[in-house]
Amino acid sequence: ITQQLAKNLFLSHRRTLARKLEEAVLTWRLQKLLSKDRVLELYLNVIELGPGIRGVKQAAHVYFGKDVADLTPLESVHLAALTPNPHVLARRFRDGQVDEGWQQRLYDLLGMMKRHGRLSAAELSAARSSSLILRDLNQEVTSRGAHQ
Repeated sequence: ITQQLAKNLFLSHRRTLARKLEEAVLTWRLQKLLSKDRVLELYLNVIELGPGIRGVKQAAHVYFGKDVADLTPLESVHLAALTPNPHVLARRFRDGQVDEGWQQRLYDLLGMMKRHGRLSAAELSAARSSSLILRDLNQEVTSRGAHQ
C-alpha cells in the first residue's frame, strides 16, 4: 500500500527503471515518516476507483449515493474489489447492473472476511441475502457534467 501511495502521490505512471527506483526511495521514506494507519488513510483518499473517481469517499457517493460510513459490507467489498483494474471494472458496471459472477465474487470475499474475523456470522448471512445495487453511472456522469 505504501508503494502504491508513493506512486499515486508523487510519480507518473510511466514504466521505467528510474521511476521504480524513485518509487522504492519514496516508499522507504514514507514508511519512516508515517504510521501504517496514516498511510492507509492517505491511500484510501487517493486510490482510483473508476474514471475520475478518486478515494473511497467519492466512490461511495458515485456508486451508491451515500457516505462511506453508511456502506454495507457488500458495498464496501465491491469498492475493494475494484482496485486491481478500476477503469475496466467501472465500465462493466456503468449501467448499474451487476452480473451473477461478480455478485458471487463479492460473496466469496465476504466469506474470507468472516474466516479472518472481520465479519460476524450474522453480518455475513445478511450480506449474502442481499444483492448489490449500484447507481447508473451513465446518469451520474450526465448529472456531473450538467453541474460543471
